[in-house]
Amino acid sequence: MADSTIERFLTASGCLDLLWSSWAPCPVVPAVRQRLDKLARTLPAVPHIGLELRLGGKTSQVDLHQLLDADQASKARHILDDLDTSSIVDDGGPWARLHRFLQAWANGHAFGALFKNIYLEHDLPEGDDHRARVPGIFLDVHNRSRDPQARAKREALIVEAIVWLRGGLEAEAAAKLARCFEAAARVGSVGHIGLMLGREGGAIRVNIKDLDRDGLLPLLEAIGWPGDRTAALHAFTRMLDEVDLVTVALDLDGGDWRPSLGVEAFINRQRADDPRWRRLFEFLVDEGLCTATEAQALLSFAGTIIPGTSTPTWPASWAVAAMLAPRDHLASFRRELTHVKLTLDGKGGRQAKAYLGAHHEWLLPPMLPAATDGESAIPLSRTLLNEVMDRALDFLAAQRRQGGFWRDFDLAIGESDEWVTGFIGCQLVLAGQERGRLLAAQAMEWLLGRQRPNGGWGYNAISPPDADSTAWVLRLAAALQIELPAMERARAFLAEHLLVDGGVATYGRTTPIRQNDRLLTTEEVAGWRFGHDCVLANVAPLIGNEALVQLRRRQRPDGAWTAYWWDSDVFATVMAAEHLDPVDDAPSIAAARAWCLALDPMSLSTFDLAWALRPLLRHGAASDRTTALTRLLRLQDQDGGWPAGAPLLHMLPQQTERDGAPSKHVDQERCFTTASALATLALAMHAIADSIES
Repeated sequence: MADSTIERFLTASGCLDLLWSSWAPCPVVPAVRQRLDKLARTLPAVPHIGLELRLGGKTSQVDLHQLLDADQASKARHILDDLDTSSIVDDGGPWARLHRFLQAWANGHAFGALFKNIYLEHDLPEGDDHRARVPGIFLDVHNRSRDPQARAKREALIVEAIVWLRGGLEAEAAAKLARCFEAAARVGSVGHIGLMLGREGGAIRVNIKDLDRDGLLPLLEAIGWPGDRTAALHAFTRMLDEVDLVTVALDLDGGDWRPSLGVEAFINRQRADDPRWRRLFEFLVDEGLCTATEAQALLSFAGTIIPGTSTPTWPASWAVAAMLAPRDHLASFRRELTHVKLTLDGKGGRQAKAYLGAHHEWLLPPMLPAATDGESAIPLSRTLLNEVMDRALDFLAAQRRQGGFWRDFDLAIGESDEWVTGFIGCQLVLAGQERGRLLAAQAMEWLLGRQRPNGGWGYNAISPPDADSTAWVLRLAAALQIELPAMERARAFLAEHLLVDGGVATYGRTTPIRQNDRLLTTEEVAGWRFGHDCVLANVAPLIGNEALVQLRRRQRPDGAWTAYWWDSDVFATVMAAEHLDPVDDAPSIAAARAWCLALDPMSLSTFDLAWALRPLLRHGAASDRTTALTRLLRLQDQDGGWPAGAPLLHMLPQQTERDGAPSKHVDQERCFTTASALATLALAMHAIADSIES
């Protein structure tokens, strides 16, 4: 909301008022809090702050950050207003340069288009020395464009900003920076540029994003980084599989790179029960980089407060803003654990820091969905389908994690990576595009590193291995024509899940199932060890004729198969039909196709729609698929993905039937559904090749 009358009441100090009163196990001692409060009162009225905490019993040293966007730049210039800076503002020193830069940013300089956000980093001041309080500045320069001309233009503006803020740039430093930009463009991208204006030496920090596990060493070699590269690679890869994003921070001091290096680990999900946060802090505690008390306090940090529904008293000025706001604006205060940083100091030492965010946020009622066009048929062409598929590949490539895998489905045990990655890899190979096949091959490489000692794969690293996840990895390996000893071990693991009657259980009888650190009894896990049609449909062609016989036997009279893990039978039915013999099982396949054809495309989720289309594309007439295919094409989002729609059930271990499942979850990252839609459109390209224009 841009009403300046209201915004002036939303002070930065209000963030700290609520933070101290709502975060009971806060490790920041009262004396430091008081000094931070004093500093916050001098900041512009932008209620978005951050704290930088040194861990390992060193939380008495805290820095205060403030996030600003271009619209708030004019406010940022007033950081001088409460300070006695009349004698230094025009002296050409760091205060004057910062003031001039912020003024240009606010007044339409090209910086405004380049730097969407900036962070001002205030080192906790000592005494009343205002010169020591010149904040550092971090410029958000991230852009993944590979256009050389656009990149050169951006890099020139970055260098210009550095010159403005530092008062110059040494020729050797400029050359080193240019070499770093060039190297980063080959293996990743530059995320932020930081300038420590108030620190001796005035180093330039370069944060590199989007590095995969093979990208760090070539980058460090290309720029001539003098630190311990083995230690850097170990720290980087240690974080890569555990979190959503890992960035690397490098410092250019004059004409030389410092041998220190920072590894910043981000987890998108702000929930204390996400096991990745807990594992990350357990690692830091085990390494002596964080105390157990600090870890517990940080795991409890994330949360949202709404005035009138929570204990802390709302800051008086914020209460005024809430009263002046439109009636549909509900005030809230959000606390977020943004990331953890592990720093290698270049001398063999390590330090950990935690970065916390706290900000005011208006909660608004949901927008009504925009009107859509009618569902008239879309004229199909190879060009159209290729464009749609290219956008889908762009989406999946962007959603892939740095380690070469995907995550989806937000359950209590965390998001899936192993199962989801095996499934998405299979769909990418089926799509038949070289770029997708390369992504799938990289995913397979990651999966090979995650195979369990017994040969299987699971939902994620903390869940036991299961038949369904293992089958998707085996199917991916077969699609990529990979045959290794690992595959033989996986097939042996899978065979253990074949039941006496020919069915397939998700979890084998010897697989331990734990809940809340307690090993469940045989009776308590009867449901998960039962024969499941949706797993049978996936596994059957991999483990022998008995499973295929059972698959034929389990088809319902209406032509479908009954899923266990899904709130719909479409996925299981289509997978089952795909594995039947086109000649011997023709009546069964026809019955499954008729069942899919009877479904209403307008009422199906995107995921079910994509799968229900497949038998119609493989075996149906053109008139059978027109409505459903048109619907699928129209549902693609602007970013290339499709709306989440895979209806995964949270089944209790003892449940043998899906009725009464406690909850349903969809693929909130949209990767599972998008990969399904992409593979279906590849089938459409082949199925209608003779009837569309070249």
